Amino acid sequence: MTRFKLLAFVALITLAFGVALVADALAGEKVKVVRRNANHMTTFQSVKVGDVEGHNLYLFEAKGITFDEKWGVGLDAVTGTMDDMNGESTGVGYDTFTFPDGSTFTARWEGKGGPSGSQGTWTCIKGTGKFAGMQGHGTWKTSNVGPGQFVGDDEGEYTLP
Repeated sequence: MTRFKLLAFVALITLAFGVALVADALAGEKVKVVRRNANHMTTFQSVKVGDVEGHNLYLFEAKGITFDEKWGVGLDAVTGTMDDMNGESTGVGYDTFTFPDGSTFTARWEGKGGPSGSQGTWTCIKGTGKFAGMQGHGTWKTSNVGPGQFVGDDEGEYTLP
């Protein structure tokens, strides 16, 4: 798999996992998630599996910005792994979003991708500060916008205690 395809996959993941917090939530109230993320690859390692031609494992890291209508602009740090067989990939990893007040939340993602892009699901696993106790889940989709650069969109819902 080319670095460009990997970036598309990661972009979809990252954007999809940018757990969007769009409105104030009362305790236990479900809130719709809509978020956009823009990221670039900072680390990319690959290993050939050796069983068949074109089978590779990847470990990657990406950094970027998340755009949230409710919480404003924050930072996005993505880490993940991908198992690629001639351009068809499955991956898992984590997005950690950090906002100016120091509050963070982390989402675990998983998904599939191919030459045209990637998509999957996310689940919020931890929050700190104003996101402490947050629970949420949804879907994501990313697109490549250039070498090492990708954007993604997330949808879903979250609740705060």
